[in-house]
Amino acid sequence: MSPLLNIANTKRLLAQIIGILCYPLWIPTYGMVMFCFGVEQQGISLSLPFWLVGCIGTFFLTAFIPLSMILFMIHKGQISDMYINRSSERTYPYLYTIICYLFWCYFLHAILHIPIFFLVTAIGSTLALVVVLLINFRWKISSHLCGLGGLTGGIIGFCFEYSLFPLNVFLITLLVVLLTMYARLYLKAHSPLQVCIGYLVGLCSTCFPNLFLYLLNP
Repeated sequence: MSPLLNIANTKRLLAQIIGILCYPLWIPTYGMVMFCFGVEQQGISLSLPFWLVGCIGTFFLTAFIPLSMILFMIHKGQISDMYINRSSERTYPYLYTIICYLFWCYFLHAILHIPIFFLVTAIGSTLALVVVLLINFRWKISSHLCGLGGLTGGIIGFCFEYSLFPLNVFLITLLVVLLTMYARLYLKAHSPLQVCIGYLVGLCSTCFPNLFLYLLNP
């Protein structure tokens, strides 16, 4: 194998690993874990049941159930792969995921009694999925970047809530976003415009509601 081919294979493997790690269905769980760690860093002790119920419940509703449906549809030959790269195959998986996200929002409100900024972020993320679904009828945008955009908006909401500016967190988030953009482009899953629009849809859907909430309660 030539060195150039070996480099190309390594880059492709790294792009695939990034795609798996930043798979959209993992993002809410990442957000819940970050929220719990962030609150603890502010000197607010969270009970172990809250950690377990919050993180496991979030994973179950926003990752396990939607992914199980996607894998079932792959088994039935209704979609081609877990990334659902074909626009024509995205409608039903997106609808199922939106329903799961609605139950997640109810779970956050009724069971966890989560702070309002996090609930607003969850609702915004759900609305972002609706927007992506509607856009999908005519065009395809990146759900990977939409999820990361939603996570970025949630981090901004956390900073508004606790009057923080963690530069290191923003830099790491930016690095992850740029790496994911590069990975999706390298794998030819999207065009540059599709990844940028995907990120902006996710970011706006969670950042603007949190900004509005902050302005109402400065």
